[in-house]
Amino acid sequence: ALARQATLASLQSFRDPALSRDGTRLFAATSPYPDPGTAVVIDTQTLSILHTLTFQEPIDHFVLAPDGRGMWLTTKSGVLRLDDQTGRVLEPVPLPFRLSKLLTPP
Repeated sequence: ALARQATLASLQSFRDPALSRDGTRLFAATSPYPDPGTAVVIDTQTLSILHTLTFQEPIDHFVLAPDGRGMWLTTKSGVLRLDDQTGRVLEPVPLPFRLSKLLTPP
């Protein structure tokens, strides 16, 4: 059953969405890959765009941080940890080479 349908008219592209751990934020890339990256953070209750994130390089997708601390964003050069409420970049995530190559785009 369809619980709720919404249109975010200002978004032309919307790909690889991921929910925050508490379900209050939706993260999604809004630029086509491999263009320089833009993404949005959406409030899941109001379906309004809270933040627009801009990156100098292509971005791939969002995943919940396995350690429970925020959201990870995979980019061409590595993985970034984001605050899961604001989308603010907190730090690069140091990963072993092989794991990094599995997560990041070619």
